[in-house]
Order: sequence, then structure tokens, then C-alpha cells
Amino acid sequence: MNRMILHGNGIALVFARTETVAWQQSIFPASDGVLFLAGRVRFFRPNGTQGDCASAPSALIAFGKLNARILRTCSLKGVWMTKGTRMQATNVGAIAPPGPPAEPSQPAPSGIPALETPAAGEQPAQTE
Repeated sequence: MNRMILHGNGIALVFARTETVAWQQSIFPASDGVLFLAGRVRFFRPNGTQGDCASAPSALIAFGKLNARILRTCSLKGVWMTKGTRMQATNVGAIAPPGPPAEPSQPAPSGIPALETPAAGEQPAQTE
């Protein structure tokens, strides 16, 4: 990763272990953007059979403005993040946009389910 940071031009596929020292001290400060991929990455073997999914979530890290633009506008599903900005969903209709939820009387933006607000005194539904 240090060589990629020094080079400053490329895209790295890594596990999205953001709590690690590498992410905190190297990747976040040096990258131009990160695409946290939806789901788990799967690779194919040379014979064409599909392998198991990765053991952890994955992220594509952009170094260089052109590579950041490529990841931000690509068709891969996930969440895009750059320094100093809110995370933005890319091609994931189930993730709500940044900001407060829409009021029940207002329609939700196209493709995003409306959030239901419990009535006064009512407990929100529990999820498993």
C-alpha cells in the first residue's frame, strides 16, 4: 500500500477493515476516494468455476483524481466516500440519501422506500 500511496496513481482492492492502523494512518489521509463495495467479492478460477466469497467486506481505493472519478461514476454497487464529504450511495436503491428522513406526508425520492415514523408514544418496530 505504501508504494501505491507514493505513486499516487492507481486503484487498490483491499479488505474494508477501517479500524486498522493502515486505514487510519495511511489510506484515509492519502486516498482520493473509497468505494465500499456492496456485498462480498467473488473471484472466478482459471477453469471458469466461481470461488467462494471473500471473508470480509471489500473496498476499492482511488489514488489520483482520474481514478477517483472512475470509481465514483462506475456501475459497481456500493457507497462512495471522499475526504470532507458525506458518504453517497452508488447504484444501491435501498440506501437512503444523506440528510434527515422525509416526512411521512412527503413522497420519498424515486426508488427509495419511505421511512415510517412511529406515532407519539409508540415504540419503533424491532428488527432481527
